[in-house]
Parts: sequence; structure tokens; C-alpha cells
Amino acid sequence: MEIAELCNCQHLLDSPTFALSGGEKTIIALAGILIMQPTFLFVDEILGSLDVWMQERILAIFDQLINKGLCVILATHDLNFVSRWADRVIYLQDGVVLYQGKPQEVFSQLCVPDFVFNHWKLGVNTCG
Repeated sequence: MEIAELCNCQHLLDSPTFALSGGEKTIIALAGILIMQPTFLFVDEILGSLDVWMQERILAIFDQLINKGLCVILATHDLNFVSRWADRVIYLQDGVVLYQGKPQEVFSQLCVPDFVFNHWKLGVNTCG
């Protein structure tokens, strides 16, 4: 599958950068990286400044890439997102790995407010 088609950005390819929204710039930057055919994709807080629609669009791209065998490593502070999407979590503090494993395993070791898990009903031990 062509990268522009995967990222659904064919209509943006001839647009000047200044005319693109922040989310569109993110999609184009992601497409530029994917052209290099990486084995691993490292992204840092890629979803933070995007609206919900664009976040879902990026995650759909990541899901397709993962299904094709690409390893996506995403750094984020959004525990709610991690609980929904990640299949493995490495929890760092001051550059040191404190916990690692499946999200439910890691979060059961953390003191995480109930509101993070109530919606997803993960059944983990929280702070109360």
C-alpha cells in the first residue's frame, strides 16, 4: 500500500506547509518517516495537541502498521490512552524503569486514580 494512501493524505501532497493544520502536518511528517520503511517507529506525545478525530486517524494508521509487523513505541503521559491502546507498557520515572508488562499488570502496581479506569472497567487495584 502506498504511504500517502495509508495515511490518507494524497490531497495534501501539493499543499504548502503553511496552509496545513497541526494535525495535517503531523500526518505528513508521519508519512515522511514511513517512506523510509522503518522497522521501529518511535513517537513522543504525538497525540497531545491533536483533536479527537485526528488522534483516532493516527491510531488507525498505527494499527495498520502494527498489523504489517512494524513495532510502534509511543511515549505519553496519557494513562487513559495507554490503558486502551497499548499491549505492553514500560513505566519510567526519572529515566529508570519502574514497571513493565501488560497495561493491567503495570497499572495494578501503580497508585492510579479510579477515574482513569472506571470507564474502561479494567478491574485493577487503584487508589480509591
